[in-house]
Amino acid sequence: KGLDVSSHSIYTSYKKAFGEDPVVVSINGAYTINNEIISDRSDVSSRGYSYGAEIFKAFSNQIRTSLAYTHSLTSYEDADLLFENRRRDTRDNYEVRLSKQLQNDVSVNAIVGYIQNHSNQAPYTYDKITAQLSAVLSF
Repeated sequence: KGLDVSSHSIYTSYKKAFGEDPVVVSINGAYTINNEIISDRSDVSSRGYSYGAEIFKAFSNQIRTSLAYTHSLTSYEDADLLFENRRRDTRDNYEVRLSKQLQNDVSVNAIVGYIQNHSNQAPYTYDKITAQLSAVLSF
């Protein structure tokens, strides 16, 4: 069967630049509700929040860097028959981002991240390192 869901989110953020050669600090928060429409799974309907911060700096040589952190909590509404409880996860996500503008319409981006996910259901407790490299063409 499908994993159909109706999702509703509220998101807010605030950014402030400091200094003449600015460092930008951003804070954000979100609340999300996912309601199951059609599913036999217990990990669809959930409620959760997240909050985070990012420090961003652009340099004159077309390099942009940032450090970001996000904490989130997700509580699932349906009890899992195997674990005999409702799943609840917390996640901490750390990222370092680097971007270089090569031309007016071409840039390359690199992101390295570390994720720690803790759950009251052991198979969903993990940590991992992620890496992403991308090229962007604007037109």
